[in-house]
Amino acid sequence: MRQIARLERILAADRDRTGRQHLFGAAATTDLSLVDCINRADAVVSDVSGVLSEALYSRKPLALTNMTRTELDAFCAEFPLARACYIIDGGGSDIEAALDALLGDDPRRADRYRIRAHFLGDFDDDAYADGFVRIARSYT
Repeated sequence: MRQIARLERILAADRDRTGRQHLFGAAATTDLSLVDCINRADAVVSDVSGVLSEALYSRKPLALTNMTRTELDAFCAEFPLARACYIIDGGGSDIEAALDALLGDDPRRADRYRIRAHFLGDFDDDAYADGFVRIARSYT
């Protein structure tokens, strides 16, 4: 709860400084689907869950929490999608740096696009379903 409160303070300060309209706290309690939330987001912060692979499709900046506090190389080996993300350690000591990267220059962009193509295929977004159907039919 302390980390959530800290994150909300950071987002509020960023909103006040930049005018970005972050959605958090009580205002974030809506009937939006996960896909709706990802589509509206500028970046995604996730734990190790299916949210991360859903968000990978969007090409948006991603941060992943390392709540196990596993050493970074071991964490990335156990969760390969972590290589597409800014990692936030379990104590949250690097959350501000991760947010600056997510909402700033996004130096992990090329890694994320490469990993997206590896895990999801290198399809044009408008033809993604066509690619899936073509590959599925090749197995019949």
